[in-house]
Amino acid sequence: ILRAAYRCIVERGIAATTTHAVAERAGMNQGSIHYYFRSKDALLERLLEELYENSMNNIRIVARSDKTPKEKITSILSRGSSLAGSRKDELIVFFAFWAHAMSLGGRWRQLYIELFRKFRGTIVAILQEGEWSHFNIMGGEEAVASLIVATVQGLGLQYIMDPAAVRQSDLDAALNDLFDNVLIGEGTLQ
Repeated sequence: ILRAAYRCIVERGIAATTTHAVAERAGMNQGSIHYYFRSKDALLERLLEELYENSMNNIRIVARSDKTPKEKITSILSRGSSLAGSRKDELIVFFAFWAHAMSLGGRWRQLYIELFRKFRGTIVAILQEGEWSHFNIMGGEEAVASLIVATVQGLGLQYIMDPAAVRQSDLDAALNDLFDNVLIGEGTLQ
């Protein structure tokens, strides 16, 4: 059911993803969808949570690895830039949910805010593992984590809107230069 909902969002968008369309795509009757999910919103919320957990699990694997903090941040930045080329459908679904959350507000917006906070919190924890002589930005780890999250999300949105603007060969080096030279400045991360 979740895979069918995912494909419907990719092909039709959230507004046109109905429980009827999901049931048709999954090869079952609509009543079966409602047996597992009381409404379209409940189905969409579960799909968003699963997508986000899969993404966060990959980030947590990096965060818990034996890599240095610098290598962990590099891996997360590289993962963010590689989303553009290899997982366009995932980006489409994430940004469809983002637009949905921003337009509806309320519970949906709060859910997305919580998801972003978890992502930022993981980045902050990695940054706090490092030894810094200083951050070249006001706000320290929290501000740097917000910039990293915004950069990864911004690259995804840019790719969806204009794929030619995002070239994988340029991104990894540019992201790591940004991290090393702008965010850290004279600091060293070990």
